[in-house]
Parts: sequence; structure tokens; C-alpha cells
Amino acid sequence: MSAAADAVTIRLDAVNATDAFGLDVEIEGSVVTETIFAEGPGIFNALDLPGLLRIFVHQGWVVGFLQRGPLRLPIIMPCDGWVLAAIADDTRVEHGTPLIRMLCKTEGIVP
Repeated sequence: MSAAADAVTIRLDAVNATDAFGLDVEIEGSVVTETIFAEGPGIFNALDLPGLLRIFVHQGWVVGFLQRGPLRLPIIMPCDGWVLAAIADDTRVEHGTPLIRMLCKTEGIVP
């Protein structure tokens, strides 16, 4: 019997975008999925999210904006990883609304 570590493959192209907000992935007891929430009311504007979905993005990248009148607040990736889902572009949101769900890259996750 082999002592190899357990491996789980998640095909990101197989994850339904609407299901991704409820998707939690744990590696060695740590959750590696994360959600970016709206920090206040406004209108969510995505930055070409169809092009970003399921590709590798880096910490610090701007993936959208929260528009409040003339003010545009950037939505910034908190970790390296993959965008799994985002709410629809031009959606009016309130404080705490989930905007983007991501899978953070960790030692146990490889592209």
C-alpha cells in the first residue's frame, strides 16, 4: 500500500458560478476559499470578470470597483488564486453583500 498523500482534483471549469459562493475547500483543516464582501452600498462594476473567471490572478490585482456616486473604490484580490464567481456587473449592493468568491493558492493547491 502506498503512503502517498491524498489528492483531490477540482476542475474549476466544472464549478457552476452560482454554486461557487457556497463552495468551501479545506486543506489540512484550513479553509482556502475566501469571499470579498462589499464594504458599503454602491454598484458593483466588474473588470472583465468573464476573462478573469477561473484563471490565476495575483494578490493586489484590481478585479472590480464599487461605485458610490463619483467615487470608485477598487476591489482588490487579497491572495493569489482563482476567481470562482462574481455577482453580475452593475448590480446594486449593500454593506456585506458577497461580491467575489475565490480559491486561494496554498502549498497544497497547484494550478
